[in-house]
Amino acid sequence: MTSLANSIDKLLSKICKFFLWGNLLLVFVITLQVICRYFFNFTSAAFEELQWHLFAVSMLNGIAYAILTDAHVKADILYGKFSERKKQWVDLSAMLLFVIPFFAYIFFKSLPFIDRSFAVSESSSNPGGLPYRWLIKSFIPFSALLIIAAATSKAFRLSDLLRGKDAS
Repeated sequence: MTSLANSIDKLLSKICKFFLWGNLLLVFVITLQVICRYFFNFTSAAFEELQWHLFAVSMLNGIAYAILTDAHVKADILYGKFSERKKQWVDLSAMLLFVIPFFAYIFFKSLPFIDRSFAVSESSSNPGGLPYRWLIKSFIPFSALLIIAAATSKAFRLSDLLRGKDAS
């Protein structure tokens, strides 16, 4: 299962690193908006919405990257005192009982949400806001799939470790 996990990790790493560039774009948009507001007395609803769209994409894809790189927050009060084997069991249980089912639920529940948005050509209700609201909403199931893939890869590795196989 480790070789499959390596393939999943390689693909996820490329996808997540691509979306990390959105953070640079986010910083640029925020800087541009601040300059426009304070130096030219100009504001734009589109700038505001673009900021939260970029932030949403970054955060949604960042969850998969955090799972992939084991950079997510854990309850260290108890977890830190566990043996390595117990930590692996806790992590495997978390992936199988919570992360994968929760994001599978999010994936399936978000599809009609996006479908309705696309069907009515939903756009911002703000004057001057961004069109194509379905586009940003479509990142919800996309990111859910990335998170499920990252959790599955981690579960494969943990399973191999718990069975005494090399998981590198």
